[in-house]
Amino acid sequence: MVKLERKNGRLFALTNRNVQHEESEIQPCPVTIAWLRPISGYGKEITLIGENNEFQIIENLNSLDSDSRKIAEEELENNYLIFHIKEICKTMVHLGNRYFEVITDKGKCSFIVKNPFVSIREYGENGLFIRDNVGNLYIIDSVSDIDERSKKELEKVI
Repeated sequence: MVKLERKNGRLFALTNRNVQHEESEIQPCPVTIAWLRPISGYGKEITLIGENNEFQIIENLNSLDSDSRKIAEEELENNYLIFHIKEICKTMVHLGNRYFEVITDKGKCSFIVKNPFVSIREYGENGLFIRDNVGNLYIIDSVSDIDERSKKELEKVI
């Protein structure tokens, strides 16, 4: 079992590092946290990377205790800038590029997708991941939950 904690603005994992002795002492190890597969496995496996590029894979956030899960969620939110699309205002296709005007959880923005076959992926049961031409990530948590006008605009570009 891994436990996460913050000290002086740094993330530490508490693990049994010295398993050769019966009374192994729990040692805090500075780590960084990342999604193992940021697009295809978003919300699933995470990895903790230590100082010597040692890593540990954790199946999902739910396998952590509640305090560690909260710390992990905050760290992942800080490490990845992901926009959650709430509404699609306008879309357009021009010369193969897809142009989007959307309202996200961080405000209104516009972006371009150059190759939808690579940059638009299914997410979860009914969601979509969209990576724009500069690498920003946008998520539609559930296509069925967005309004009808947004669905029609999305259909134009997919």
